[in-house]
Amino acid sequence: MTQDSGTAGAPPRSFAALFDLLGLDGRLRVVDVGAAPAEPPPYAALLADDRVDLVAFEPDRRQAQRLRDRYGERACVLEQVVGDGSPGLFRETNMGFTASLLEPDNALAAAFNHLAGLSQFTARRPVATCRLDDLPQAGGADFIKLDAQGGEGAILAGAPRTLAQALVIQTEVLFLPLYRDQPLFADLDRTLRDQGFVFHTFRGFGSRAFAPLVVDGDPARGLNQILWADAVYVRDWTALETLPVDRLRRYAALVQGLYGSFDLAQRIVRALDAQGGGEGLAARHLALLNGA
Repeated sequence: MTQDSGTAGAPPRSFAALFDLLGLDGRLRVVDVGAAPAEPPPYAALLADDRVDLVAFEPDRRQAQRLRDRYGERACVLEQVVGDGSPGLFRETNMGFTASLLEPDNALAAAFNHLAGLSQFTARRPVATCRLDDLPQAGGADFIKLDAQGGEGAILAGAPRTLAQALVIQTEVLFLPLYRDQPLFADLDRTLRDQGFVFHTFRGFGSRAFAPLVVDGDPARGLNQILWADAVYVRDWTALETLPVDRLRRYAALVQGLYGSFDLAQRIVRALDAQGGGEGLAARHLALLNGA
């Protein structure tokens, strides 16, 4: 689903000073599963600043071509259906971005305005899903973004080695099952915590009003019922001493560059100092944040 509202926290538009300070020479590796370009992704500024290598998975052919047209040679766009490696039935829809391996629960969606019409079947095709762990293009991912319309649980199940190397995960989560048998927020939260991540923040929420009430003439506007969000998880910051220096540098660059989480970045660079890999980095990072 697309997000209805955003959150504060604007990362800088140029990252040269941050990367120089952290001693990062190479680019960060981003893996985006379900990368349909409905809105600018969280890594857009990093990509524009030539700081990331992007691998984008998008099984809907129309959306995949839009990605190629948008990014050109800056991204590797693949049309594999990512999951847990088992065969499945891919359900294409009228809107493209709601396509899924799961059956939409349009009876539930019909309880809300302007929702069931976004996930009407246009075609079904059998597919063999691929595990992230079996795809060399996904190897070494620093940041993973998931938006698979209910398929996030299967993707995580097929990615233990990929997750072990990742530092930041952003995944769509649902609070009501808009797809049949899909894992909800609580299920994904447990899975990611078991993989060594902790919850960091939400990035926007999707809501709808219960039909037939329409708020201010806008059928897409909600009141209090939250349906979905993007949840951000980060490598456990209570155990930074377990991460090597290079990964700490990448971790700090990601949380500041993606989300403007300057406070967490400062905590990470203090851990770098404690490991002897910073040489006064924390003080210089504070000076950078203060514009000195």
